[in-house]
Amino acid sequence: MILGAIEEVEPNAVAGWIYVRNADLRDATVLAFLDRQCVGSGRVGLFREDLQAAGLGDGHLGFRFGITLPRPADALRVTVRLEGCEAVLLQADAHVGSRLTPRPASAFIAGVMPPEPVRAWRHNRGWLDTGTADLLATLEDFGAVTLPIDASRQAPADAARHLFEAVTLAPVEIATVDLGPIKGMRARLLDPAAPWANTGLFVLSAERRLTLRVVEMAGCSPETLLEEADLSGALDYPLDQRSMLAVRRWVHFAPGRVAGEGKLLLHYPVAAGQPVDMAQTGATVPA
Repeated sequence: MILGAIEEVEPNAVAGWIYVRNADLRDATVLAFLDRQCVGSGRVGLFREDLQAAGLGDGHLGFRFGITLPRPADALRVTVRLEGCEAVLLQADAHVGSRLTPRPASAFIAGVMPPEPVRAWRHNRGWLDTGTADLLATLEDFGAVTLPIDASRQAPADAARHLFEAVTLAPVEIATVDLGPIKGMRARLLDPAAPWANTGLFVLSAERRLTLRVVEMAGCSPETLLEEADLSGALDYPLDQRSMLAVRRWVHFAPGRVAGEGKLLLHYPVAAGQPVDMAQTGATVPA
């Protein structure tokens, strides 16, 4: 029986551990695959005190080695095999299926930003304040925007709800979860089995000051996840008691470039009511 786990995958490296009862795997070769293509290899042998304490051999069961991927987003689909063995180690948030035509943005809650004519029409009639209209325009143009908040007067979830309702034109219910460590954050955001898998817009907040690096992307869409991102153009977005980050699902983060420590919270819509019927107002919605 083979035990093991892929614990970390970056665009250029994979790490984890593997154990086979009654077999010495030190210096055994492990291979990383993307679909059926080998993208890297390494050897077992890194010492893991936690595995030794758990009674798994001498603890020399860890591995870490370099990989080469066509696109950073492909890291979600990397698997690892012991050479000569058909058993496969999967990631906890594995997405192993082949690259298919992505779901359109319209298939996600808050996946499509209201176009400029609609924003202007709502703003001119007092249904959309200037600040929120500017936030929506920035999200459409760059895929990310700082969402201001006064934590002493407004809960982060309420600020997130206001933004989501401005996008969906419908009342929404908000869920807030601890997203866990910043490392591997993007993989968890894109986990197809996560409760937020149908959300096209995320709001992130922090209880203590954090800084995330985001690659702003004009016209970001599901297809941009399959594209190379120029990580050198990433911009710092601070999160604290006065600033949250609203970011579209398909924007790239610069891996490993974060500052600060603390809990990272994700706010997302779990349900949306019926869109407001503007026709009831007697006005004509612009095309």
